[in-house]
Amino acid sequence: MSTTRIATLEAHPDTVFETMLDAADEMGVLAHVVDQRRRQAELRREGKGYRVSASVTDNGWGQSVLHLSWTPPGSSGGGKLAKRVAKATRRTLDGMDAPPPPAPPPTDG
Repeated sequence: MSTTRIATLEAHPDTVFETMLDAADEMGVLAHVVDQRRRQAELRREGKGYRVSASVTDNGWGQSVLHLSWTPPGSSGGGKLAKRVAKATRRTLDGMDAPPPPAPPPTDG
């Protein structure tokens, strides 16, 4: 079981994912991309006992949804990290002039 924070953002899912990774890096958070194609990553701070799982999905209405979940449930450190990452991602996206969607990832084959 985990605790979750969800943010709806006005940008392409790939743009949101890359912006979230950049925001985490700027905060000194270690980001491990679990699945680039599915836009999934794990965020953690060195020496801390919590982790935040992040994923970005397309809601079908021209927006993206940033999902941040952390364990252990109720961890205030995980919740604070998720909140800071969500705010930093939103702040960066709000400052952009509607960037075009990034190129699709290469396909196998």
